[in-house]
Amino acid sequence: MGSKVNLLNAIYLRLNTAIGAGKTLASVKRVQVGSREEARRNNDLPIINIQLDSGEEINEGQPNCKRDEMTIHVSLVVAKLDSTTENHLYNTTAGGSGALYLFEDLLDAIDNTTSDALDLTFGDTAGQIPVYSYDVEYHNGLIEFVIELKIQTADFTSGSR
Repeated sequence: MGSKVNLLNAIYLRLNTAIGAGKTLASVKRVQVGSREEARRNNDLPIINIQLDSGEEINEGQPNCKRDEMTIHVSLVVAKLDSTTENHLYNTTAGGSGALYLFEDLLDAIDNTTSDALDLTFGDTAGQIPVYSYDVEYHNGLIEFVIELKIQTADFTSGSR
């Protein structure tokens, strides 16, 4: 695979491996790659969506040596509960399984390999530790956390991405 594909695939595999009974993202129904709008229309919630937003190839100083600076959006869409006694963002049960807890679990799943070991270079497919920023959006009974990962691929030679 190519340098960009390897990095996106590593993120997808980490998240997809973390869903299922007894795992970090046990309540998540699906991980998909596509537009955020598709994820919001999907009724199979909670859902995680991965979207490549932009990128730029930069020179690394040596002839023909490059690195791609990518912006990847990872969003988590959860249904907002209809309750006047619950705090919709933080907690849905006394056990701490609200939307914000799930969001923190998502961040941990991005940081860890499919074997649950900390790896911030995504198996050396990233040339640096990613920078995370995030927004929280509320619309039509949904809460959507959107993580923006600023990340660089490992170095590659022009013509052999």
